[in-house]
Amino acid sequence: MEELSIIEIGSVLWRKKGLLLLFTLCFGALAYVLSAFVIAPKYEATVSLYVNNGVTATAQTGTTLNDITASQELVGTYIQILNSETACADVIALLDLDDSVDELQKMVSMNAKNETEVLEIHVTSHSPQKAIMIANTFLDSAPNILIRVVKAASVETVDTATRAVKVSPNITRNTAVGLLIGFILGTGIALLLFIIDKRIKSEEDLRHHYQLPVLGTIPSFQMKQMKQKRG
Repeated sequence: MEELSIIEIGSVLWRKKGLLLLFTLCFGALAYVLSAFVIAPKYEATVSLYVNNGVTATAQTGTTLNDITASQELVGTYIQILNSETACADVIALLDLDDSVDELQKMVSMNAKNETEVLEIHVTSHSPQKAIMIANTFLDSAPNILIRVVKAASVETVDTATRAVKVSPNITRNTAVGLLIGFILGTGIALLLFIIDKRIKSEEDLRHHYQLPVLGTIPSFQMKQMKQKRG
């Protein structure tokens, strides 16, 4: 394959700037339309729980470092319990949802907030009201589910879900990605057209492709100039 220098690539792209602009704008516009009008938006509602290890702190001892460490370790266990098929089935039954357990598990994610003993439950749905409802139901049912399984420790509500935030699609990001993809494709096509074009258009092309000396050139005359000379 013919190797191109940076200068040649720049020259080709400048000559094909119309093609580049067309591809860039078309793909950017396509990404915007899909993100704004075609892709269904998703909303996320979040609730949080404080996990403690069930040890009642006395006024004399207070909460020790061991208590905090034990609570942090429990968060991982609680996540597995609350995201289990049994717990999700309980939530589905309470809300009379049409979703299957597998579908609900895909909607829910849980994590320890900043590696603390605070457990966050995130619910994502195409309906903001549904996301809020499921998140708060997990919050309400969590103590009973955990007591039934663990039979120790406890959780306290930190935040309930009062609103759901739109998390996708990100119109700005998707449009920027579309513009970038269009520019890259346009660049590739412009360079490909240049490489497969073997026509000789100048003395430089003749020297470059055939390494032959140029003995002379035929000047190009425009018809208007020829008419002016005849007149």
